[in-house]
Amino acid sequence: MRLKGKKVVLLTENLYQELELWVPYYRLKEEGAEVVVVGSGSNRTYTGKYGYPIEVIKKPKRSMSLISMGWSSLEAMHRM
Repeated sequence: MRLKGKKVVLLTENLYQELELWVPYYRLKEEGAEVVVVGSGSNRTYTGKYGYPIEVIKKPKRSMSLISMGWSSLEAMHRM
């Protein structure tokens, strides 16, 4: 529980790579962090390459740490 009380933002987009998002998501939760998933705002739910959906919020709070989840999500956001 080394991250108890910490807030972490995972950044994602449509066609995210599932392992790049879900493995850190659950590891951070195991360590006690509050994990929030944020997208570009184009959708409320994004679907990964293998069809797994994830619900996102649009605006993170300033006090949260940001972790970008893989290149495919960053490329998709960059193209928007």
